[in-house]
Amino acid sequence: MRTDGCQSCHEPHGSANPRMLTRADVRFLCLECHSNLGASQNPGQTQGGIPPAFHDLQNPRIQNCTVCHVKVHGSHVNRTLLR
Repeated sequence: MRTDGCQSCHEPHGSANPRMLTRADVRFLCLECHSNLGASQNPGQTQGGIPPAFHDLQNPRIQNCTVCHVKVHGSHVNRTLLR
């Protein structure tokens, strides 16, 4: 998000998806960047890092990232973007 800004998640000229997102399913949008891809390239960083083990993507509650990570646009209080 730091390099691409809003367009990394949102369509600037409108979208059929909620909140003008590029994907209809929020978890797929989040996992485009927040997955195990490139984990060795970005040690200590969330982007590209492996989600913690308790993130069981088979669990429907975990599949919607914004249930827990509500501050998706950033937070000066919590680095994991939790409540």
